[in-house]
Amino acid sequence: MEIQNNTNCCATARGRKDLLPYPEAIKLLYETGYRCIDISFTAYKNPDFLLRTGDWERQIEALRLQADTLGVSFHQCHFPFAETHSPAFYEPGNAELFDLCMERACIAAGILGVKVGVQHPRTYPEYDSESAKCREENHAYYDRYVKLAADHHVRTAFENMMPTLKRGYERRYCDHYEQLIDLVDSYDDPMVGICWDSGHANQANLDQSRAIRAIGRHLIALHINDNHRGSGDEHLLPYMGDIDWEQFVSALLAVNYSGDLTYEVGKLSRDTPRGPFQNAFLRAIYENHVCFRSLYEKKSEDFLTRGDR
Repeated sequence: MEIQNNTNCCATARGRKDLLPYPEAIKLLYETGYRCIDISFTAYKNPDFLLRTGDWERQIEALRLQADTLGVSFHQCHFPFAETHSPAFYEPGNAELFDLCMERACIAAGILGVKVGVQHPRTYPEYDSESAKCREENHAYYDRYVKLAADHHVRTAFENMMPTLKRGYERRYCDHYEQLIDLVDSYDDPMVGICWDSGHANQANLDQSRAIRAIGRHLIALHINDNHRGSGDEHLLPYMGDIDWEQFVSALLAVNYSGDLTYEVGKLSRDTPRGPFQNAFLRAIYENHVCFRSLYEKKSEDFLTRGDR
């Protein structure tokens, strides 16, 4: 089990629209202390996005070489996601661009040696988040990419969603773990599992200990972040919000979670200027991450010696 941070922590910066090139982001996270990196492929709309370039495959191969030279691994990635319930998604050419980047992301993940790629289930407000119809629509879109990822030895993890974006509807498909389990069960495929986002779950007012225990063997990835319930998806460090982290970790141990402790906490660093300020926040994130791993290890010892749950 590794601690792992996402490249989005330093991809953007205050006052700038350009993306930090992946080689620089990887080098920066390495110098911060990380040896395992979650690579984000979410910025498909940005003109600088690597997967939109003509030589994207060569650049991905170069990233793999850089990582191998540094001794860095990519255990997890975040595939592109789009708000299909937003009219902006249906602007001319956007859906085609998204599909292109999705396909390339599956291939790129395989080249980089990624183990798990995270996907957002699609919401269809016209079906009022009704499970059967939404499940059918998600299969219609995602099945080809689940297969493509698997062909490149990458597992797909569907993520629990936020309950609302205040856009005229209240529910999102898979904002509750029962829908998420139902979706993953419908694949009946060991290459498909669940990514649990602690921040999304907190905003959904879920009992995370109960949810993780229900998910059980399906849990193959995490997005660890904190927030204040009712305040939105803040992407804060653990203990900066109101999530009960001791119960969260105990639940992971109860289901024998064997993946990585992956942070998705870019709020602190991505809104600061590049240079000393951003670097200082990245170091703070890393130190918090090390402490979180220590909490996990201590809880693990207690679990083994006393059967704590």
